[in-house]
This record gives sequence, C-alpha cells and structure tokens, in this order.
Amino acid sequence: MQKYLTLRLIKIFIKLIEMKINVGDKVKFLNDVGGGTVTKFIDKKNILVLNEYNFEVPVAISEVIISHEENSYTQVSETVEQEDSTPSEPLEKENIFYPETEVVDDNNDVKVYFAFVPTEADNIVNSDFDTYLINDSNYHIMYNYITNKEGQHFGTDAGVLEANTKLSLDSFKREELNDLPEFIFQFIIYKKGSCDVYSPIQQSITVKPTKFYKENSFKENDFFEENSLIFNLLDKSPMQDELDKLSQKDFKNIIREKESGNKRPRIATKRENKIAAAAITEVDLHINALIDNNKGMSNSEMLEIQLNEFEKKLDEAIKNKIKKIVFIHGVGNGVLKMKLRHELSTKHKKLKFQDASFKEYGYGATMVFIR
Repeated sequence: MQKYLTLRLIKIFIKLIEMKINVGDKVKFLNDVGGGTVTKFIDKKNILVLNEYNFEVPVAISEVIISHEENSYTQVSETVEQEDSTPSEPLEKENIFYPETEVVDDNNDVKVYFAFVPTEADNIVNSDFDTYLINDSNYHIMYNYITNKEGQHFGTDAGVLEANTKLSLDSFKREELNDLPEFIFQFIIYKKGSCDVYSPIQQSITVKPTKFYKENSFKENDFFEENSLIFNLLDKSPMQDELDKLSQKDFKNIIREKESGNKRPRIATKRENKIAAAAITEVDLHINALIDNNKGMSNSEMLEIQLNEFEKKLDEAIKNKIKKIVFIHGVGNGVLKMKLRHELSTKHKKLKFQDASFKEYGYGATMVFIR
C-alpha cells in the first residue's frame, strides 16, 4: 500500500510540474511555505513570483505548482499521513521570520549598507571585489536584490537579513567593473514586539567605474578589516534633506528668482579665477560614462567616441585656461591609453603629460599640464 501511494504521489508531482504556467497565474511553492503570482519569465526554466510580502522572488518552474491544483495534492498528502502512525511535529511559525536578535547598544536606528570589498587589500587598484549587504541595526530586514542591465531586470537573491549581520551577494572581476549593472534593493523592515513601523523601501545604486581607480574611495569601516567602498542605502543626502525642508511656496519663489534674472550677476575675483584655474578637472572616458547603451557597437566605434570626447574636453580646458586635466581611461588592454598619448605627442606637442597619481587612480589615468 505504501509503495502504491508513493508511486501515485510521484505521478501527481510530474503532472503538476509539466503543467503550463503563464504570467498572472497563482502558484504555490513545492519546497517552501507560501506562493504568489507569476510576474515574468526570466528564461525557459525560471520565473519571477510576486509573493505576499510584495517581493518578486526568482523561482525555478519545476519548484512551483498552479494553486488551483492544491486540493489534489492536499488530499493525497492527507491519505499518506493517515497511513503513517508517527505524529509530525507542529511547525513553530513564530520562529520562521523572527530569529534571535543580537541587540547592540539598544540602538533602534536602521542602517543598511551595500559594500564593495577588495579581495586584495594591498593592491586595491588592481583587485577583484566581493559585494555585501549589511544590516547595522536591531531590526530584521526582508530583502529582494535585483540587478538591471540594459533594461533587463534579474532577481538575483531574496531572503531575510538578520539583525546586526552581513550577507555576501556577488563577486566581480576587475575587468567587469567598467560595465556594472544597476543594483536595486527592496526592503521590508520589522521586529518582533514593540517597534517603529517602516514602509517598504526601494533603493537603487549605480556605481561609476572611476570609484575603483581612486584609492581614497575606500575607507576604514566597522564591518571589514579591509578598506571598503560602502554605500548607505537608507540615509538621504544633506542636499536632499535641505530640499525637503523647503515649503512649496519657498521652492516656487526660488524658481521665480532664477528665471527672472533681475539680480546683477556676481563677478568672480581674480583670486577666485586663479583658484579655479589651478583646480584639477577630471574626465571619465569609460564608454558607459559617455553613452547610455553600447550594445552592438564595435571596439573601433567605441574608441572613436572616447577620442572625440578627449579632444573636446582638452580643447575646453585650453580655452578656459585650466592648468591640469586628468583623463580617466582605465587599465584594460591599454589601447585607449596609447591612443591618447599618441594624440598628445603628435597634435599637442606643447603640452606635457604623465601618469596621474597612482594613489588616486592606479595605472588608469593620464594627467595633462596646460600652460
């Protein structure tokens, strides 16, 4: 009898798995609690499911069943349980989403960070990087981690990040840093018992490649032994805070004053002009900093765009009497760097140039001195 029921269960599972699933279908998870609504097909084998917490979770098609078939599964399951004389232990639901909290200094502030940690701490400018999500609070965080590349969203990871813990997300090779995706995070913040209530939060981060060529971008921190590049995912910038303090009336008055242009324009002093001229101008020549999408472009086409930007910014610097200008070209295979220096040596023989500060840019930038 037991063997017959087992075979019957297997046939039912195979039948359920082979059922066609469409966007909008309600599904249940086979190997987990809960379910949701199918929102998107990632590929032939994986889908995105919007769960009851309003998170899109990536799931294998083979791991879900259409929810209106649930009764058939339940009936068979109940039959099997009747044959099994061993009572099953009740599921303690209160412990599913409320793990033990390590309280730190009784701090109720919520701080969440996204970090890039070099794998070679002694050679940051040439290192690969690991990324982490950090929960620096006494709250738990239900998170959804999504990457966006060329308009395509991929649900990369989802789960619960316990209080005062960090989670490893991805690893990136040095050569991948010039073409990083947009990182999108969705959070639900909660705590068992008395607590503040937070609305669901979504935050996105776009990291400029130039950050990885400046050693001073990496700071000492409380989370890693290595100096790391860390982004605060919850705090607003000081400028945004000031804008929020402005009433709608104040904001309209500021716009009106800007548009009227009644005030006499301020004229910079000679000292200010000298300071401005002495400042170093930076120009990022990475292709993804110059155009929105380079898909389908050849290397020669991208190189032409980069060289045109180089000539344009160099001419502007000469016209505006900028003393120093740094062109950030990255390391790569060295083609762009050689082309820049060839242009400087042949077309701009009066200008001096050299490697920019190794501490700031590694081997990835050239500084030009304009007399």
